[in-house]
Amino acid sequence: MKVGDKVQLRRRISQKGGKTRLATEKVTILGIYPHHVQVRNEKGIVRSYINWGWQQLTSKEGMEGVESWRRKG
Repeated sequence: MKVGDKVQLRRRISQKGGKTRLATEKVTILGIYPHHVQVRNEKGIVRSYINWGWQQLTSKEGMEGVESWRRKG
């Protein structure tokens, strides 16, 4: 896992009523820092996440997957 890698980000999106849904998006890693990671999605939106852990995803593209991301800030 290094800067410039394209990975699959799985994140929980909260909805009204306390429900959550799992969203998957392909992102490019821009920077990996001691406390957060910065990614850009296909639309070009840049976000930072804290509390991130990696987990292999056996997807059709053979991409590595991401589990347990929490938005920074």
